[in-house]
Amino acid sequence: MAISNKIERYYPVPIELANSLAFRSLSNRAKVLWHDLMMQYNGNNNGNINATLGGLKHYGWRSLKWSPATVQPESRIKL
Repeated sequence: MAISNKIERYYPVPIELANSLAFRSLSNRAKVLWHDLMMQYNGNNNGNINATLGGLKHYGWRSLKWSPATVQPESRIKL
């Protein structure tokens, strides 16, 4: 079996972020947007993430127009 020199890319999700009230209260669409933005992280781009619609078309985004309630629905926040 040949050994591949291909390096597998990944992005870390700190458990503190995943468990935070702010992250958990995001809508599913906002979480998918965050995921698609993080897919640009390559370990060498120092957080230089392209958040333009043109840069996200590759992931199927056609619009980034949301109401504030869609991005951060306050009714879902439970203390």
